[in-house]
Amino acid sequence: MTVFEKTYKNIADANPDIDIDDFGTLYTNAFWKLQYELYKNTLKKEVTKSRDILEEIVSCLLGGYGFKAELGWKAFQRLKSKRIIRKGVRYETVLAALSEPFMMNNRLVYYRFPAQKSKYIYRLLNRQDLNSIPLDDALSLRNWLLSVEGIGPKTASWITRNYTGTNNVAIIDVHIYRAGLLTGFIKTDMSVQRDYFKIEKCFIDYCKSIDTQPAIMDLIMWQNMKYTNKIAINYLKERINYGRI
Repeated sequence: MTVFEKTYKNIADANPDIDIDDFGTLYTNAFWKLQYELYKNTLKKEVTKSRDILEEIVSCLLGGYGFKAELGWKAFQRLKSKRIIRKGVRYETVLAALSEPFMMNNRLVYYRFPAQKSKYIYRLLNRQDLNSIPLDDALSLRNWLLSVEGIGPKTASWITRNYTGTNNVAIIDVHIYRAGLLTGFIKTDMSVQRDYFKIEKCFIDYCKSIDTQPAIMDLIMWQNMKYTNKIAINYLKERINYGRI
């Protein structure tokens, strides 16, 4: 018996409500359960806990939509090597470090919006409650992170997951949203911007219903939806046009 056949049998035996004939059909319950069982042990290594909460927050503040990951990482490494990620740092110190060019691919590149990002980092590192960040409770930590200027629900959830490894939050983006629409655990009248926490609850409840860990399942869904992006978009349009969602 092959690894795939053994996995099929184990899933079928443990989940009588899942139709094993749907294993090969994209975005079905059986498909997601199979992906989970095949890759959960590999992806557990990618869901790791970070050690320094301030470094984790600063790293996320330096990245984001429209920023190249490599440049954001170089900016973070510069601040860390210069010991700038510390309580009480001056705004001018952060700005000076981010305003210097970075060497990438044998050419000098400037970091975008250094003043804005420096302001976010300065205000974070000069907060009066840095010694009382609720690190022992995932949801309390995320609520605290939402009070940090420049951080929204997705980034707050990302930091919380990385720091705590919790299964009580989910990293929701357009890929998870589309997966939810196609699989059926998200309603079409929901939007990530307006209903982040409602969608998160739907996702976590769905993971529980097929006996999977959200901390691993959102990564599995994200990867599958990213790799099948064009197929997913076309399939979603077709189902909406025919009133199947």
